[in-house]
Amino acid sequence: MSICSRIFAACSLVLLTSAGAFGASVFPGVVRTSAGEADFTIELTPEEYAAVKAEPRAILYVARNDRRLSSGKGGAGRGWQKCKYHMEGQTIKLRLPVKDEIQRTLIMYVPPVEKKRGVKGTTIFTAAFYPVDDDLFRRFPLKGDFHSHSSESDGKYDPETVGAHGRKAGLDFLALTDHYQLAPSVTLLKNFERFSLSSYLLLPGEEFHSKPTVLHSVAIGHSRGVNDWSNAHVEEFEQEVKAAGKIFEDQGLNKFELYATACAEVLYNKAREFGARLVIFSHPYNRPGHRFNAPPAHVDALLKRRNFDAIELGYGLQNRTVFTTLAKLRDEAREGRFYPVVGVSDAHDTSTRLGYSCTIAFAPTPDLDGIADAVKNDFSVVGRLAEKDGAIFLGNFRLVNFAYFLHEFYFPRHDEICRRQGETILKWLETREAEKLHDTKQELEKQQQELNEYQQKFWAH
Repeated sequence: MSICSRIFAACSLVLLTSAGAFGASVFPGVVRTSAGEADFTIELTPEEYAAVKAEPRAILYVARNDRRLSSGKGGAGRGWQKCKYHMEGQTIKLRLPVKDEIQRTLIMYVPPVEKKRGVKGTTIFTAAFYPVDDDLFRRFPLKGDFHSHSSESDGKYDPETVGAHGRKAGLDFLALTDHYQLAPSVTLLKNFERFSLSSYLLLPGEEFHSKPTVLHSVAIGHSRGVNDWSNAHVEEFEQEVKAAGKIFEDQGLNKFELYATACAEVLYNKAREFGARLVIFSHPYNRPGHRFNAPPAHVDALLKRRNFDAIELGYGLQNRTVFTTLAKLRDEAREGRFYPVVGVSDAHDTSTRLGYSCTIAFAPTPDLDGIADAVKNDFSVVGRLAEKDGAIFLGNFRLVNFAYFLHEFYFPRHDEICRRQGETILKWLETREAEKLHDTKQELEKQQQELNEYQQKFWAH
């Protein structure tokens, strides 16, 4: 039973904003609560270091949050406690308790010279770290997209360019899911092998349909095209659809709705038969032409049957589709039906839309099986990163809080390195000159080493 869906039942969404910054950084940024205490290093920018050295009255505080730090006088408000520290070069060294799974924010604060009402001090920097329990510490936070398109169907760019745009957008994984075909994603995987970019997972994928039905769904990780099979075995397909229709005969569907729902049943089964790790019900409440693309009765039947692994909640920048789906899932949860959800872009112009709507999967292993495990077992969150007033994350309370911390303090540098990798690949794709591939691979390797070192510093190993 999905914890994420229980949030929908209670209609409790965590809607917070965070600015993110390349200022002072705490290493490690993520530590185990089981350690009890941990040593930290705060790396300062030259400007921050100069400000600290120039101001002897500067005080380092840590947020109490749930008030479980050691007792004593606080300062800067009752929610803060002074920290003992020492300087080593351009860094600050300190040791703090890490017993509770909650963000700990640090500020270097200069109090006002005169203590008068309305007179405020100055904050030199803000930084943070996050203790987590072992089950979460062992997981990999992978940001990605399960739904995108290339020029092999109705997208703007060729598959390799789509793959490069995904990395440029800061994604750790991307599924190319062209309509009716698996082959473009397989070609993308093969062609990207030349770059030896092991930290970027390109997943086999397909958005499958069955004319003249309204089914839109995505299969991830299969080895044979779902629509390749249905198009090559029309008679067998229709026979299986006829048999599957008996499952839904008592649900009050009209002839069209019954046929569409039976088609979905057959194609979902085929996707799994062909090895799909994830079968995702795509944008069930999309509204092309001022109407729902799929009849609500058809969607209701698929939800009741639940022969899929997850539902798309994020759909590009279309908030109406997102929150209509969310409202439906809330109603379903009231009836005891819970569903994992994923965020996707459904990007057709991948140069501008990838990375705005995504999934962060807290995977036990950094591969497709780990990502699928995270989605199915409620260890993932939906990210809406292009909102005007700040990012929105949707999921269970524990992971949403951790995702906001990562969005502000981990992903900015991660994304900046990924952006450079994507740009390096795009530059080579402009000419595809074989003699320049060696230099491209060297540059990618250098950038990958930078990413590896950053991740090793951020997680306390």
